[in-house]
Amino acid sequence: MSADIIYYVYWIRKSNHTNPMLEGYIGYTKDLKRTWRRHSNRNYKVGNAIRKYKDDIIFETLHSFKTIDEALDKECFYRPTCSIGWNLKPGGSTGDPGIEGRKKISKYASNRDYSHMKGENHHYFGGRSDLDQTGGKNPMAVKCQLYGKTFTSIKEASDHFKIPYNKCYRMIRNPG
Repeated sequence: MSADIIYYVYWIRKSNHTNPMLEGYIGYTKDLKRTWRRHSNRNYKVGNAIRKYKDDIIFETLHSFKTIDEALDKECFYRPTCSIGWNLKPGGSTGDPGIEGRKKISKYASNRDYSHMKGENHHYFGGRSDLDQTGGKNPMAVKCQLYGKTFTSIKEASDHFKIPYNKCYRMIRNPG
């Protein structure tokens, strides 16, 4: 391997697993040893599986990339939705806290003043104050703009442009 390849997409699996699209855990990392230690010591689904099947677990590098975007795209390819194999969240995200995390954040944030983040100061609204903050049937959905079009949710935008949700999420959150 070349020294300039720094992002890895890996597969943690049982020895009888043959399909990385459906089985085991897919992730990305810059540091394979640290990632293995972290997964082995956590009480998430993958950590529990590592401890349960310890002698039958294989930690395999599937791909190597020079950029994080390439690694995230490949992780999203293997895990386009929640709850595939031992993954709880879809691939291709660098830190969406998920539904439970958002509930905890919402509980904490309910006592804070966010008036400075409305309208043109809010990153979701692209400088437009005339957009309502919530959208669609999902109360957690946020109206967003992508390529000059307004959508009631990120899911609606990803469906419209036929791109994975996580890629659309990153495009809206980091438009530069």
